[in-house]
Amino acid sequence: KLEKFSNLFVGAMMCLGGSLMLLLAFVSESEDKGNVIPGLAIALLGVIANTIFWRKYTKLNKQEPNAILAVQARLYRAKSLVDGCVTIALLTVALAPQSPAAFWLDLIGSIIVAVYLIFCGIMLLLLAFVPGKD
Repeated sequence: KLEKFSNLFVGAMMCLGGSLMLLLAFVSESEDKGNVIPGLAIALLGVIANTIFWRKYTKLNKQEPNAILAVQARLYRAKSLVDGCVTIALLTVALAPQSPAAFWLDLIGSIIVAVYLIFCGIMLLLLAFVPGKD
């Protein structure tokens, strides 16, 4: 029961977050973004912390397979990818704010992250409905 609830909840949140990100990627204005340094610092720290947790939960799950550990590993893998894309986009905006590269990296990074989150969310939702997992 806990495993099913965990997969349903995390999967639904990943799908929701990815859908909102995809929507915002296409409807947000490409105006001046302001100071991105605080966000860049937070995203970089997120890459470091989430990658550590991803590796930790992956290792623990390999040592002693557990559905909750597996879900945690997938969640932190997704968070690491998200923070990595955000870091690259914000670094580009910080170094060359009005460049075409900043615009395209922001848009393409948002799309990649959104699609990845939705894909991972769908996989978790499907996992929640595997027969015999009640």
